[in-house]
Amino acid sequence: MIECTTKLASLPLANQTIILDSVSKDIGGPAYNIFWYLSKFGLKAKLIGAYGGNDRYFFKKTFLTDQLDESGLIRVKGHSDSLFTILVGKNYHSYYLRSRLPDDIEEKIRNQCGKSDYLILTGSRHVLIRKAFLSIADNLDEPTVIFNPSYAIYEYKDLELNQLLKISDFIIFNEQEAKEAIRILKIRDIKEMTNFVPNPIIVTLGRKGLKIYHKNKIYNIESFARKAVNPIGAGDAFAAGFLYEIIGKRSITNSARFGAMLAAHVVESEQTRVFVHKKKIYERLNIHAAA
Repeated sequence: MIECTTKLASLPLANQTIILDSVSKDIGGPAYNIFWYLSKFGLKAKLIGAYGGNDRYFFKKTFLTDQLDESGLIRVKGHSDSLFTILVGKNYHSYYLRSRLPDDIEEKIRNQCGKSDYLILTGSRHVLIRKAFLSIADNLDEPTVIFNPSYAIYEYKDLELNQLLKISDFIIFNEQEAKEAIRILKIRDIKEMTNFVPNPIIVTLGRKGLKIYHKNKIYNIESFARKAVNPIGAGDAFAAGFLYEIIGKRSITNSARFGAMLAAHVVESEQTRVFVHKKKIYERLNIHAAA
């Protein structure tokens, strides 16, 4: 998606117009952010998704500047998905403008996947793409599937969510997303979800750290952020850091600590994406463990 963000002291009053001379404009969304981190960490990652032909120069310039692989992008007519956000203090107000997708988008996405060792599904506000997720995951040759629905969780129905959870090797929610998943599935809590989801479920809790639910156990990991400046993008940083370590065959808890430390750098900054060399993350983790 293309993210357009502006900060205001307060929301406009009824029948009032606020004039803006510029807004922050960037490519964003969980899929792009996770892809960005994994690429910066040196992994061969491929971002698969649709973008509007009207925005092709903006996308090409961004991918060229960041030295990213654009081969997985699927060009469609018109504009790309766009998220317009107004930040007022610690709150945000947004609306999401969807692009028009062709009927054969599932086939095009599946063709882009090829043979993948890891398949990261980040949720979608398009019903055609959500339908593609199950088909793609079922037809690939035994990939490790990671499901991180992000705020698109609000678009899911109980059947499709249930199916995606069952085929996923790792599931990542934030606290709000976990509550919404519980509501959609009509269950009591995450513990009940583990009765039919055999693989690890991770719930990030902001300043309270995170919990890992796996095999009738709950693992607690604290937040490493020393100050809270900007929570936007921290969840994607966590997911990317966690996946980087999982791909490197690290344990679930160590992978979660690495992801939490990468997320801490985002929270402490004023940026949505902050690249930190893995050596610095390990060093800070070691210092924290020795304190």
